[in-house]
Amino acid sequence: KIKKIYPQKPIILLAFDESELSSLPSHYLKTIDNIFIWSGNASVFPAIIKYVEDQANVHRDTAKGDVRSIIVVEDTPRYYSSILPMLYKIIVYHTKKLISKSLNDTQKLLHLRRRPKILLAQNYEQAISYFDKYQNNLLGIISDIRFPKSNKKDSKAGINFSEYVQSKDEGIPIILHTTDISVKKEIASITDFLL
Repeated sequence: KIKKIYPQKPIILLAFDESELSSLPSHYLKTIDNIFIWSGNASVFPAIIKYVEDQANVHRDTAKGDVRSIIVVEDTPRYYSSILPMLYKIIVYHTKKLISKSLNDTQKLLHLRRRPKILLAQNYEQAISYFDKYQNNLLGIISDIRFPKSNKKDSKAGINFSEYVQSKDEGIPIILHTTDISVKKEIASITDFLL
């Protein structure tokens, strides 16, 4: 009902765990903009708010304020629900450290608004779209290796995305992460690698 009345309002589902998602009727997922998982860490709440703000403001802030962005490619709600709070906490901490104590409150708020944006991509096509739009303003990319490409899980989507990025700009830092050790040799020559 809310989505019908206010189609532009973001609706975020906060679930206790991923097993709850399987019990949702599929038509509900068409009205939910994204899903986060509660892990007991209250930092997920400001991360959800910042995620929504970044999605809404990145185009304008990049065009008018030359704001930088980080692309995070992750399709598993449990993982991005942990990664985003940590990244936002680090970014806000360092942004506050850079703000001069001589500025008034209004100027401080403007500087905080210029913090780097985090762009969460949950599939290959969305990651390519973000890269193509914001390539000149990227600080870096953090990507899973296995995520959807052409509507199905692709075990090398992160590697393919990294190769695409490097074919356009070799200077953009890329960190690939995975729990699958078997791909380590395959990507060692392409990027920095985290397990």
